[in-house]
Amino acid sequence: MHEFDPVAYQTKREAIRENKENNFIWNKIEWHFSNRVNMMLFKQSPKHYAPQYVGYCALAVSKGVTVEIESDKNWSE
Repeated sequence: MHEFDPVAYQTKREAIRENKENNFIWNKIEWHFSNRVNMMLFKQSPKHYAPQYVGYCALAVSKGVTVEIESDKNWSE
């Protein structure tokens, strides 16, 4: 997610910067959250909040390559 809280995308519908003090390791990745509440929500249901393709562009992954997305610019409703 590179600097952004993965839970906030679904709860606030916007990109909110992470606070590195609120972190949790899941699926061999260290996840960071803007607050403890979001961290606890993620811990309870990580598959619900984790992005597909670990935050890489879905189109690129479908073509066999990985391209990082700009999380604060590529959000759509």
